[in-house]
Amino acid sequence: MVDKLFQMYMELLTHKKLTAAFLAQKLEVSTRTIYRYVDALSLSNVPIRADKGTNGGIMLCEESKLYANTLTKQEFNTVITALDNLENTGGKLDTVDRIKQKIASLEKLSKNDSFSLANRNIVVENSYHANSKKIESKIRALDKAIDKTLILKIKYHDRSGIVTERDIEPYSFVVKDGEWYIYAWCLLRNEQRLFKLTRITHIMTDERTFVKRNVSKDWKLFYDTSADTVDIVIKVNEESRYDVEEWLGIEAFSQNRNKDIATGSVKADKTLYSKLLSFGNGIEVISPDSVRNTLKETVIMLNEKYNN
Repeated sequence: MVDKLFQMYMELLTHKKLTAAFLAQKLEVSTRTIYRYVDALSLSNVPIRADKGTNGGIMLCEESKLYANTLTKQEFNTVITALDNLENTGGKLDTVDRIKQKIASLEKLSKNDSFSLANRNIVVENSYHANSKKIESKIRALDKAIDKTLILKIKYHDRSGIVTERDIEPYSFVVKDGEWYIYAWCLLRNEQRLFKLTRITHIMTDERTFVKRNVSKDWKLFYDTSADTVDIVIKVNEESRYDVEEWLGIEAFSQNRNKDIATGSVKADKTLYSKLLSFGNGIEVISPDSVRNTLKETVIMLNEKYNN
């Protein structure tokens, strides 16, 4: 029976509506048995209904319609729970295990080393991060809290080494230079704050909810405004052109007749030099002299360090 139920469920996943007669022929059972299957799935919390009449049929509820290639974790768990509840209805344990393995493989395939946030509006490939698994688990916990407006208790290590435990009301994610932050209302400081995910070591919830505040839309995400903006000009080797385009944009080259020269307006802070060093021998800073000389001094110091 479990095999038949799962087959019927998968048929309904990929079709808007099916008649009992069609399902009976497909599963090689009677129409009366099909309606028994509908009752069994419904008792297992599967969102299914059967409408009788000329335009009737069997379907998953539209507001809960699932598709095999976009099942969420919660939806996968619903299927697993339904199978668990049906183990005592005549199905064999090895059959149930086999079905569960198929579902697990679908889940693994659908992730494809990426993950989708709950609102389905963004898919983020996070494998480049040194601690991608830890970051991903934090993002999932925070995303759930944002979606359900849950208050979270976090343990946070600031840049001064001070560790605090605080309750936060999470609002949104911020991604800057490949680093993840959560923008939240901090109940400890009683103000809007930005928390870097790599500095959060614990995330806990006791299922308390919050009402979203009328927070300022003019979010001051990063408070270091001391760095001056400079107009940088760099000579770019062909093999580094794509990477520079990714950084400064296609327009960085289109403004110049010389196609190996890129220009852009950037912040002259420490992250600038990290970025320039990442291009290795693929670029040369032409101007301003302040950036060129600082980069030159940095390279000399690195050379001395690694030659000693």
